[in-house]
Amino acid sequence: MENGADKCPLCGTDIDKGRLYREFSAKGDSFLSMGDYGRAVLSYKSALDTSYPPDAAFYIKYGNALDKKKDRLAAGMYLKAISLDFHNDRAHDLLIAFYDGHNRLAELKEWYERSGGPDKSFADKQAKKIDSILDFRANPPAIAVGAVKAQGPGIIKAAVKGFKRYIILNIVLSIVSLMLLAGVAMAYFFKVNLIVFAAICAVFLFASAGAVALLRRRRASSLKKEAEGLEKILDEFRAGGKTTL
Repeated sequence: MENGADKCPLCGTDIDKGRLYREFSAKGDSFLSMGDYGRAVLSYKSALDTSYPPDAAFYIKYGNALDKKKDRLAAGMYLKAISLDFHNDRAHDLLIAFYDGHNRLAELKEWYERSGGPDKSFADKQAKKIDSILDFRANPPAIAVGAVKAQGPGIIKAAVKGFKRYIILNIVLSIVSLMLLAGVAMAYFFKVNLIVFAAICAVFLFASAGAVALLRRRRASSLKKEAEGLEKILDEFRAGGKTTL
């Protein structure tokens, strides 16, 4: 029959498969937008059961609904979309994301390199996307994390800390200089015993040195905690990439 119409085998009335397909597909779209992935899958399946020929966009939506339910059949839907529209970037990206989520990117890359599809250069482009992801996995992003920490608020934070240390250092040097000048003045004008004054200065210097040592110790402890925290993040990142299909 033309226009997707068929006859009911029982009563002989016309069945508009195209209309049913569009109605079920529209319901699936509505459920998908609401996050009701179970009913979205059922609606898309009903649309397929009408035997009306779907397009690539339909298979992408159906695959997305299955993917949200952690159903491995999603890969098959993305592949069907690709078989209908090989140059559909979204279908390829979703397929790559699906395989990435199951730690099977190497196999997908091999598929692209082996089959090639109708457009070898386009298939090579997808393989290069996978290469980029695999390279990222093979080289833990310690440098990237460091770069992110060094950007934005990190730069301001580091600048503020450096400025504070600069101010403290200048204050300490100024106090020491003033005490030396005061000692010379008191010895000259008031005949104060320089030994007593030197003892007072020594106590002050020892106290200052102790305070600086304490600050450095706290700083080292803070840096150690930051390093341990970063290492923990990287361990979790590596562990998260070891899931299997």
